[in-house]
Order: sequence, then structure tokens, then C-alpha cells
Amino acid sequence: MADTTAYEHERLGQDMFSRTGYRLRRDDDASTLPPGIDVSDGVSRDEAVAIALWNNRDFAVTLGELGVGRARLADSGLLTNPILSLLFPLGPKQLEFTIGIPFESLFLRSQRIDMARADCERLASLLQRHGLDLIRDVSLAYIDHDLAERRAELATDALGLANERAEAARLRVEAGETSRVLYDTALADAERARCEVLRRTSAARELGERLMTWMAWRPPNASIPLHTARQPTIPTIPETPDLLTRALAARPDLRAAEFAAEAASRAAGLAHRDWLTVSALIDANGSGSQGFEIGPGFTAAIPIFRQGTAAIRDAEFKLALTRYASIRQSIEADVSLFSLGCDQARQLLERLSTKLRPAVVARFEGLRLQIAAGQEAEDATLPARGELLQVDIDLAEADANLRRAIVRLEHACGSSLGAQRQADAVERALATEGDS
Repeated sequence: MADTTAYEHERLGQDMFSRTGYRLRRDDDASTLPPGIDVSDGVSRDEAVAIALWNNRDFAVTLGELGVGRARLADSGLLTNPILSLLFPLGPKQLEFTIGIPFESLFLRSQRIDMARADCERLASLLQRHGLDLIRDVSLAYIDHDLAERRAELATDALGLANERAEAARLRVEAGETSRVLYDTALADAERARCEVLRRTSAARELGERLMTWMAWRPPNASIPLHTARQPTIPTIPETPDLLTRALAARPDLRAAEFAAEAASRAAGLAHRDWLTVSALIDANGSGSQGFEIGPGFTAAIPIFRQGTAAIRDAEFKLALTRYASIRQSIEADVSLFSLGCDQARQLLERLSTKLRPAVVARFEGLRLQIAAGQEAEDATLPARGELLQVDIDLAEADANLRRAIVRLEHACGSSLGAQRQADAVERALATEGDS
């Protein structure tokens, strides 16, 4: 029987943990949360991803498909059963039996094992790819929800500012300093801001529901927030050539295509000989001319009309090579594109946070000093506060865009840029839990 230990659940879980820092659920584990996950203080992005990998049923289906591959690998190493033919003695017919032992199963066994092993490697790589896809989708859903909550908070601040503007306009109208039109316009702006709060709040709830669907889990307490910190540690991003080298070595879909090509190659080699069916025979009868008779022989297929499926397997092998080249080209394009996206998003975020926002804050503080000195009216800071609010919105968008770009880049590279750091953190958490 062929060895299948390399594709057992524990080995696959170790590979996923070293690649991403997240664990797979054990077959015998009935818990709904992975070890080391504490949701009492909220659910961080890393915790959301870990919970999704632990509970997502589509991912569990992929694990089941690999189990089928392991069974096929074990079956590929088994020899074909002998065939017994028995003719009963009726009337003048004598007792006769034949035992056939397929020889081709002996010298084709190693090729069949190699082909099944390559298919198992392909399925294992597809499992890793499915895991990376799930990590990407959950991470993007988490970032979208986090941004939606931030936009809802800023919309509430904008509503407060609009109400202050409306109140300032009312006071000016009562003092005869401006017309009623200005006050009506301010009231309309306040109502528009109130609608914006409702819209942003509804969007945050909808995105939260979508995230819970990806996680396949709901918190026991509806008041548990989905985040504990809005400013994650941004990993150091290597240069594009280093990222490309890393991606070509780590991307599981490329490895799956490589193993699919290997399996197709072995299947093509086997197909050139699959017409060859040779069986050893032991023929015996009960009452021959010398009494009971027995003798050896063989049967073999004569390849006159059909010479196997070699042409089909050769075409499948060429297709597998083309698919491998296509995936490699796609990886190179994705790494270059998302690396550039990370760089641009980082530059914009730094510009907004270190240049624009300090300038707007300085203007706001200057107006406050002028109001204190009696040089400006009490509502002179309202335009500056509105500008500052818009800058905060732009900052939230830029921060989310950078985090999205990093998620997509990590997916393109086939592993987390901070996987080792995250894996070490999880190990420390588990060790602390064990000590307690």
C-alpha cells in the first residue's frame, strides 16, 4: 500500500500554519473557536480569519476532497485481484477451471503510485490555495466593515457639525445679519447629514452580516465589537523581485499546476502501455486423457484496432503545461501590480497624515486663537472643522486602501508577509494558556 502520511490532516495543518500563521480545525475537535482565540475583548482581523478557517464549510469540503485523493493513493499501490473461471461438469462436459493473474499490475504499479501521489500533491496545493482565498476574502470583508464603521462615526460627527451650522445660521437670521435662505439651506444640509448617518449605519450592519457569513460564526453576545484596534502593524514590504521569487516558490496554485502537469505526464507515459494486458494462466480440467490435467499459459491483448489512449493523454499533458505557464504569468503580473498598489497607497496615506492633516489642524487652531482674541466670530471655525472632517474621511479611505493592497499582495505571494511573527504570537498565546 502506498504511503499517505504526507497528506494527513496534521501535516497539512502544519503547512498552513507555517505559511499563514493560522491553524486548521482537527477532525475530532467540536469547538467553534480555535485554540488561543479570546473574543471577550472583541474580534480582531486575525481572529476573524482564524475563526473562518476553523468553521467555513466550503473549506471543509476541500479537506474532504483531499481525503478522497488519499484513498486513491492507497488504492493505487494494491495489486489487481486474480480472476477465477470455473466450468461445471454437465453431461459429457468435464470440470474445468482457470486462474488468471494480471502481470501488468506488477510492472505498472510504480507508475500508478507516482500518478496518484502527484494528484494528491495537486489536491493538497489546491487546499492551501482555498485557504489563502478564504484568508483574503475574510480580510477584505473585515477591512470593508471596519471602514464602514469609521464612516458611520464620521457621518455622526458631520451631522453634529451640520446642526451647529444650522444653529449659527438661525442666530444670524434673528440678528438680521443674513437672509432666511441661508438658514433654510443649513437646515437642508443638516437633514442630508442625518440621512447620511442612516445610510452609513445600515451599510456597516450589512457588511458586518457579510463578515459573519464568511466566518460561519456569531458572537454569543451581540454587543461584542468586531475590532479591537484600527491601526494594525503594517509589515515590511520587500522589493518586487524578492516578492516575485517568494511567490513563485510559495503560490499553491502554481504548485498544483506543476503537479497536475507531472500527473498528466505520468498518465501519458502509462497510456502508451495501457493496451498491454498480459495475464498468467493456470488451466486445469478434471478428466483429461491422462486424468486430472493442469498446465500454465497466458493471455494478451492484440493491439490491432486500438493502441490505448496515448493521443488523448499527450494532449492533456500539453494542456497542463500551458495552464502552468498561464498561472506563472498571472502571478508575475499580480505581484507587480499589487506591489505598486501598496507603494502608492502608502505614499498617499503618509502625505495625508504628515502633510495635509497637520496643515488643516494648524489652520483650525489659528482660528481658535483669533476667536479668543475677539478677531473672529464664534462660528468662524465651522468651515475648518468641516475641512478637517473631510481629511479624516480621506485618511480612513487611504488606510483601508493600504490594508486592502497588502492583503491582495500577500495573496499574490502565497503567504503572509508577517506569517512567522503571527505564528510566534499564537504559539506564545497557547503556551500562556497552558501555563494558566
